[in-house]
Parts: sequence; structure tokens; C-alpha cells
Amino acid sequence: MIEQNTIEIDEKKVNNLLTWLIRMEAENVKTEAKGDQKIQSEIEKRIKEEVECY
Repeated sequence: MIEQNTIEIDEKKVNNLLTWLIRMEAENVKTEAKGDQKIQSEIEKRIKEEVECY
């Protein structure tokens, strides 16, 4: 765990989010199934879920 400006950052969660984000975006580039708003909504939801699980 890293502490930055009195905020604890869980590196494992950050890496999980980045991995998920890269995979989701790569899939969407291929399929173009989701628009920008949908992608943004999913990203926000996933980040909130990770924070709440903390």
C-alpha cells in the first residue's frame, strides 16, 4: 500500500482496475458495441465498487 498526500493507495486494486480498463477498451475498439457515455458509466461504476470494497 502506498500513501500519497495522506491517501492510501492499494496498488493491487489500481493494477486490477487498469487491467480491466485496458481489456474492456480493447474489446470495445474491436466491437464498437459501447459508446463513450456507456464506457464512462461502466468505468465510474467499477471505480466506486472498488472503493466501497475497501
